[in-house]
Amino acid sequence: DDFAEDSLSTLKPSGRGGHTAVLIDNVMYIFGGNTVEESFDDHWRIDLNAVEADMLSADIDHTSLSAADGSQADNGWGRITPRGRPPQARIGHSCVAVARRMILYGGRNYINRVFCSGVYMFDVDTQVWDHIEAEGSSFVPPDRTGHAAISHCNGIIFFGWLVK
Repeated sequence: DDFAEDSLSTLKPSGRGGHTAVLIDNVMYIFGGNTVEESFDDHWRIDLNAVEADMLSADIDHTSLSAADGSQADNGWGRITPRGRPPQARIGHSCVAVARRMILYGGRNYINRVFCSGVYMFDVDTQVWDHIEAEGSSFVPPDRTGHAAISHCNGIIFFGWLVK
């Protein structure tokens, strides 16, 4: 039983780069990323209210949250098992928070270098991913990676990119 408790308390995402993170109601959600061997399609959350540190900073060598005093905040992570149509593994994508939803766009698979198309929306309340289809004559931007995005008013602004 002690082993099971220890395993649960150290559950956290593996070290990675190229992922995205958004903050919704003081909960950080991350998606995707890669190592030199693989691209990830996993989805994680950490409730920053549960972290007992006043100041957090990134730990470069692996995925964790570190307090200014060096203590680790590893026990607040939870892996999300979403329903719906989740995006494939990718890096270089953008993700923004709009209301209580994550909007994810673009990127590419790190291993096979294939560009990822489409817009995906994750509802943090229902834990459901949806693939958003363009309607009618809506402008659909080209597949892209390495761009930045922000939410503004009722839309999303993309800046910079590498297109296929």
